[in-house]
Amino acid sequence: WREHEPQHFATEGGTYEGDPQGRSPAQKFECRPESEPDNWRNIAAAKLLRERNMKLPIVPLFDALLPEYEWHMTKRDCTHYCYTPWRFQLSWDGILRGLKSILGDDDVAEDDE
Repeated sequence: WREHEPQHFATEGGTYEGDPQGRSPAQKFECRPESEPDNWRNIAAAKLLRERNMKLPIVPLFDALLPEYEWHMTKRDCTHYCYTPWRFQLSWDGILRGLKSILGDDDVAEDDE
Protein backbone atom coordinates (compact mmCIF):
# COMPACT_ATOMS: atom_id res chain seq x y z
CA TRP A 1 0.00 0.00 0.00
CA ARG A 2 1.39 3.38 -1.00
CA GLU A 3 0.18 6.13 1.31
CA HIS A 4 -1.50 9.10 -0.29
CA GLU A 5 0.49 12.31 -0.23
CA PRO A 6 -0.44 15.35 1.86
CA GLN A 7 -2.19 18.40 0.47
CA HIS A 8 -1.14 21.87 1.59
CA PHE A 9 -4.16 24.10 1.00
CA ALA A 10 -4.76 27.02 3.37
CA THR A 11 -7.61 25.16 5.07
CA GLU A 12 -8.00 23.23 8.28
CA GLY A 13 -6.12 19.98 7.70
CA GLY A 14 -4.69 21.23 4.40
CA THR A 15 -7.29 19.45 2.24
CA TYR A 16 -9.18 20.96 -0.71
CA GLU A 17 -12.51 22.46 0.34
CA GLY A 18 -13.74 24.17 -2.84
CA ASP A 19 -17.36 24.34 -3.83
CA PRO A 20 -18.55 22.30 -6.86
CA GLN A 21 -18.46 25.38 -9.11
CA GLY A 22 -14.90 26.27 -8.06
CA ARG A 23 -15.83 29.54 -6.36
CA SER A 24 -13.65 29.18 -3.26
CA PRO A 25 -11.88 32.26 -1.93
CA ALA A 26 -8.45 32.71 -3.52
CA GLN A 27 -6.60 32.58 -0.18
CA LYS A 28 -7.64 28.94 0.27
CA PHE A 29 -5.51 28.07 -2.76
CA GLU A 30 -2.24 29.31 -1.29
CA CYS A 31 0.04 26.41 -0.38
CA ARG A 32 1.30 26.53 3.18
CA PRO A 33 2.93 24.29 5.76
CA GLU A 34 0.36 22.28 7.70
CA SER A 35 0.62 21.95 11.48
CA GLU A 36 -2.45 19.69 11.90
CA PRO A 37 -2.56 17.54 8.74
CA ASP A 38 -5.66 15.63 7.72
CA ASN A 39 -4.36 12.09 7.30
CA TRP A 40 -7.62 10.18 7.70
CA ARG A 41 -7.23 8.17 4.47
CA ASN A 42 -3.93 6.62 5.51
CA ILE A 43 -5.18 6.02 9.05
CA ALA A 44 -8.30 4.25 7.74
CA ALA A 45 -6.28 2.14 5.28
CA ALA A 46 -3.77 1.07 7.95
CA LYS A 47 -6.63 0.17 10.32
CA LEU A 48 -8.35 -1.91 7.64
CA LEU A 49 -5.14 -3.77 6.79
CA ARG A 50 -4.51 -4.45 10.48
CA GLU A 51 -8.10 -5.57 11.22
CA ARG A 52 -8.11 -7.97 8.27
CA ASN A 53 -4.65 -9.22 9.21
CA MET A 54 -3.37 -8.37 5.74
CA LYS A 55 0.40 -8.54 5.52
CA LEU A 56 0.69 -5.78 2.96
CA PRO A 57 3.74 -3.50 3.17
CA ILE A 58 2.99 0.21 3.54
CA VAL A 59 5.10 2.75 1.64
CA PRO A 60 5.22 5.69 4.09
CA LEU A 61 5.01 8.96 2.15
CA PHE A 62 2.66 11.25 4.06
CA ASP A 63 4.91 12.30 6.96
CA ALA A 64 8.02 12.50 4.78
CA LEU A 65 6.32 14.85 2.28
CA LEU A 66 4.35 16.90 4.81
CA PRO A 67 6.96 19.68 5.19
CA GLU A 68 7.48 19.98 1.42
CA TYR A 69 4.68 22.44 0.62
CA GLU A 70 7.03 24.53 -1.53
CA TRP A 71 7.37 21.71 -4.09
CA HIS A 72 3.97 22.32 -5.67
CA MET A 73 4.01 23.29 -9.34
CA THR A 74 2.11 26.54 -8.80
CA LYS A 75 1.10 28.52 -5.75
CA ARG A 76 -2.53 27.62 -6.43
CA ASP A 77 -2.10 23.85 -6.88
CA CYS A 78 -1.52 22.41 -3.42
CA THR A 79 -2.07 18.76 -4.40
CA HIS A 80 0.38 17.94 -7.20
CA TYR A 81 4.14 17.97 -6.85
CA CYS A 82 6.75 19.20 -9.27
CA TYR A 83 9.64 16.96 -10.18
CA THR A 84 12.39 16.46 -7.65
CA PRO A 85 14.59 13.35 -7.62
CA TRP A 86 14.16 12.86 -3.86
CA ARG A 87 10.37 12.65 -4.05
CA PHE A 88 10.44 9.89 -6.66
CA GLN A 89 13.32 8.10 -4.94
CA LEU A 90 11.20 7.98 -1.79
CA SER A 91 8.29 6.35 -3.66
CA TRP A 92 10.31 3.82 -5.66
CA ASP A 93 12.54 2.89 -2.72
CA GLY A 94 9.45 2.20 -0.63
CA ILE A 95 7.94 0.05 -3.37
CA LEU A 96 11.21 -1.89 -3.74
CA ARG A 97 11.38 -2.47 0.03
CA GLY A 98 7.77 -3.69 0.01
CA LEU A 99 8.46 -6.14 -2.81
CA LYS A 100 11.56 -7.42 -1.02
CA SER A 101 9.58 -7.98 2.17
CA ILE A 102 7.04 -10.09 0.27
CA LEU A 103 9.21 -11.87 -2.29
CA GLY A 104 12.58 -11.93 -0.57
CA ASP A 105 15.80 -10.14 -1.54
CA ASP A 106 16.90 -12.78 -4.05
CA ASP A 107 13.72 -12.50 -6.14
CA VAL A 108 13.82 -8.72 -6.63
CA ALA A 109 16.36 -7.37 -9.11
CA GLU A 110 18.05 -4.05 -8.39
CA ASP A 111 19.74 -1.65 -10.74
CA ASP A 112 23.16 -0.81 -9.27
CA GLU A 113 23.44 2.53 -11.09
